[in-house]
Amino acid sequence: MATAAERICVVLLLVYLAWVPMPFGSNIDAAFLPLVVPPMILFAGAALLRLRDHDAPHLTFPYRAWTAGAVVFIMIVAWQLVPMPRPLLALVSPHSNAIWSSADRIASLAGVPFGSAHPISIDPIATRHELLRLIAMFAAMQASALRSA
Repeated sequence: MATAAERICVVLLLVYLAWVPMPFGSNIDAAFLPLVVPPMILFAGAALLRLRDHDAPHLTFPYRAWTAGAVVFIMIVAWQLVPMPRPLLALVSPHSNAIWSSADRIASLAGVPFGSAHPISIDPIATRHELLRLIAMFAAMQASALRSA
């Protein structure tokens, strides 16, 4: 029998999932934080409920495999934001290195200071934005999976 906290978690998840595809809910920048924060809170709540429930069944292999794959994917996206020295960037992403080198040459001509290390992403703000959106989707899926397992 589900507790009141579990029922609330499920209802909040369903409300969130119904809200996400709404044009206001998913398309404007002002709604970004309300789009990202609720699934993270729901995931935290579902995880706490799961930890409290000592009789919960073990997590299945498919759940663990998909979770591991999602975590690896999130880490790969996050790695694109890590500044790296020029030789390493040239090895990992030659095209990104070429773009950053051109930008550095233009910055030096304009007298603007620039760093010696750059990330793989040529638009770190957009990459960070999408990383947070990806983490929110992961959190929503984890909240759903933890409450149904």
